[in-house]
Amino acid sequence: MSLEEKTGSLEETIGLGKRAGVEVSDADIVPKNPKIDELAKEGLSLRVMEREVGSSYETIRQYLISTKQHDTWLKLRRNQKTKKQLLEELISSLQTRAYSLVQKEGWASQKAFQYTQAVSLTRLPYTTFVALFKKYEEAKNSGKKLSLKRLMMKV
Repeated sequence: MSLEEKTGSLEETIGLGKRAGVEVSDADIVPKNPKIDELAKEGLSLRVMEREVGSSYETIRQYLISTKQHDTWLKLRRNQKTKKQLLEELISSLQTRAYSLVQKEGWASQKAFQYTQAVSLTRLPYTTFVALFKKYEEAKNSGKKLSLKRLMMKV
């Protein structure tokens, strides 16, 4: 037998309270979940909360509604999205500026910049790639063919 079968629906419980002269709201009846409350205050998405708490998306959404947190949570979510959009715009602006500066530095710097942008988890510093592409450009201009191994030894 489910909890709802034992206790009746939320509406029935509120109705019983009213008939008994007790003002009962759904927020009084819904058991508190401090973990969801905390995650909601951070403005995290329902999908993230779903993974963190182990409850379904809909259960978490209904919990936020029943505990009167949904409107506040939505405002926090919108704020989080705005922060994320601002950070993305800042990063894009910085990348554009860096690319325009690199254009003045020559082919090797341009290639090093393009490579480091394409490969986000590079462990080597940017200057290493500049040196690598400079050696490659020198070899190419002098008609030499270098293997990657020889190229790296020269750097």
